[in-house]
Amino acid sequence: MRGYYIVGNSKFGQSIFLKITHAVEEGKKTFPFTTGQNQYDFLDYDDFCKQVVAAISQNKVNGIINICSGKPEKLSDRVEKFIRDNNYDIKLEYGSFPDRPYDSKAVWGNDKKISEILKNEKD
Repeated sequence: MRGYYIVGNSKFGQSIFLKITHAVEEGKKTFPFTTGQNQYDFLDYDDFCKQVVAAISQNKVNGIINICSGKPEKLSDRVEKFIRDNNYDIKLEYGSFPDRPYDSKAVWGNDKKISEILKNEKD
């Protein structure tokens, strides 16, 4: 299995979401950010868990199974949604950090296998 960008409120790790949560807990009102234009395959933690359970509970679909949404989403859109969903009082300072030239502009998983697994689960 290959997991993509898992979004959650964990207190562990180094994700942008955890860093924003820490900034809010510290009372900060702004957060330095990139342009946020790169796109990633984001998956909420609960959906990630459901997909993992479905993948390991079956034996019809084999090989590498992407645990993913199968859809690219702008980092800025997902971070703004995370801020709204958590009722955080913090604003992103777009452009404080330059986009890294070596980062892929868009990365997402092929959800064909996990979609098949989830469909078979319902049948």
